[in-house]
Amino acid sequence: MHTRLLRLKSFATLCFTLLLPILSSAQSCDCSAQFQFIKTYFETNNPSFQTIKKDPNQYKKYEAAVQKTERKIAKEPANANCTFALEDYVSLLHDHHSSVEQNPGAMHRAKMHSEAELDSFKKSTFYQSFEKLAVDTTKLLESLAQKDVSDIEGLYLNHETTVGIYKTGKNKYKGVVLRTKTKFLELGQVMFELKRISEDRYQVTYNLGLLGFSVRSHAKTMTINDGHIYYYGYSKSGKHFEEKKPFEFKSLNDSTNYMRISTFNGALTMQLDTFYEAHDAVIRSKPNLIIDLRDNGGGADRCFVPLVHYLYTGPIMSDTVDIWVTPENIRRYQEILEEQQQNKDKYGNAATTMGARLEQMKRAPSNSFILMDEKAPEPWTIDSIYTNPKKVVLLYNKGTASSGEAFIWYAMQSKKVITAGENSGGYMGFGNVMESFSPCDLYKIYNTTTRYRNFSHYEYVGIEPQHKIPAGKDWIEYAKELLK
Repeated sequence: MHTRLLRLKSFATLCFTLLLPILSSAQSCDCSAQFQFIKTYFETNNPSFQTIKKDPNQYKKYEAAVQKTERKIAKEPANANCTFALEDYVSLLHDHHSSVEQNPGAMHRAKMHSEAELDSFKKSTFYQSFEKLAVDTTKLLESLAQKDVSDIEGLYLNHETTVGIYKTGKNKYKGVVLRTKTKFLELGQVMFELKRISEDRYQVTYNLGLLGFSVRSHAKTMTINDGHIYYYGYSKSGKHFEEKKPFEFKSLNDSTNYMRISTFNGALTMQLDTFYEAHDAVIRSKPNLIIDLRDNGGGADRCFVPLVHYLYTGPIMSDTVDIWVTPENIRRYQEILEEQQQNKDKYGNAATTMGARLEQMKRAPSNSFILMDEKAPEPWTIDSIYTNPKKVVLLYNKGTASSGEAFIWYAMQSKKVITAGENSGGYMGFGNVMESFSPCDLYKIYNTTTRYRNFSHYEYVGIEPQHKIPAGKDWIEYAKELLK
């Protein structure tokens, strides 16, 4: 089984615990140098690019888009613009799992031990260069408080500041400080700048420099919905961050059980095994089971193996997986092996498989594809078919990705399974994400190292369910109806 997606911590979790000094702004740290390094890194180590390179038409389009990005960077090398340009470049790879993002570990937050130091900082040219609007905070608080949770406009709070986000132009928004407990900020300062690029996707610039960080801003393209800007730790007024457990089980009635699994994170392998074991007898005692995979962003295929037993009705076809072998990718696999060896309580015996895979990579020619498991996969068979459950409804949405989608693909081959929801995320073509850094550690690079020969059909498209659940319908009630 394969690890497809490494889950990322939010910026809100990372940046306020990292007080590492940023490296000097040398020539190699400018946007052009960042772009050239990142471009070369992906062209060397990314499996999707190898497909692009072999197709003359695709490669011609890629080269034209790269030149356009280079011109854009030369014209607008500023911090936020650089990030968005780099994100645009990575999208050319048509590989959902690969990405770049500003590295919070390279951001230094000044330690100010006195009011005098804080006052000096706030009088600095750097601080004064941030936009500050003359707004009626009382009026804005009242009007934005009326906005619906589904509206991007409204009041967003973290533990010390209230920001009002409102429209300033076509697809453009600003978030101004309306209340705050921190002495760094002043009312009316622009904390966020947003540009809508699709229904719920935004280019977001968060002006960290106002909080004493050595960079002017942190920029990221992200999904914003349901009143939350999760990555920066803000939620809409009246909404709260709920720390949901990753797994949930409950009995809905005498004939139906419900199981929610929001992640297949490999680090939770042992916890998941315990969860499955705890509910196995109850699951096998009833004819119906609902498995809810909404917003399951993936992890390791190993984590869903026990679930397959509940829906198995015959041999299951798997996909052929290739690893793209380069010296850099070998180094990253070595790092994963060492982590697994040091944390056996989390990963179980995963290090045994990883060690064998690494030796196989070391024997292979550099810059070549090899079979991940040394031979093409055979149909997956299980010795027995469970009497119960007899019917399984599998719920998923566009937040279901990677290993979550792999489970859907396996489940669709069962005669017991009914799928419902909306198209999945389309993160199936490539996997085994490894992490690296650009010069000066300014950007984290997330690069896939494997390709799936058949799953790639669903990349960017997702898997369509048998039943599309209409907007406004209760998904669990809808699933119960399908079981009748």
